Amino acid sequence: MRKIFLVSHNHLAQGMKDSAEMIAGKQENLKAYGLMPGGHPSQIRKAIVDQISSEDDVLILGDIAGGSVCNEMLELTLQENVTLVAGMSLPLVLEMILLAPTDSETMETIIANGQSGMKRLVLNPTSEEVDFF
Repeated sequence: MRKIFLVSHNHLAQGMKDSAEMIAGKQENLKAYGLMPGGHPSQIRKAIVDQISSEDDVLILGDIAGGSVCNEMLELTLQENVTLVAGMSLPLVLEMILLAPTDSETMETIIANGQSGMKRLVLNPTSEEVDFF
């Protein structure tokens, strides 16, 4: 079974989950965990470990590469069925949910799409058109 875990500092992961489900509908395989003040990232890792088995295809999307939460999740990548991606954004979460990649090539394409989705948008009052893409 495919399981997706969003992990972050504070409420970011829950906000991502809520926003993704607003757009894509309820996702039974999507869980969110945030490191709250006074908490420890190992609590999140333990909560995830308690929900996965070697039969699951596990994707963990984290907020900051090198941050305490993602660093704690790195240990889980010792399992072949666990993939960790840092730099979570709503477009990335949506593509991972909707496309459910199972191969590295598709996964890398989705990550590249997430990276290219970052754009500075400027409304030019002298133009009648706004180019968002």
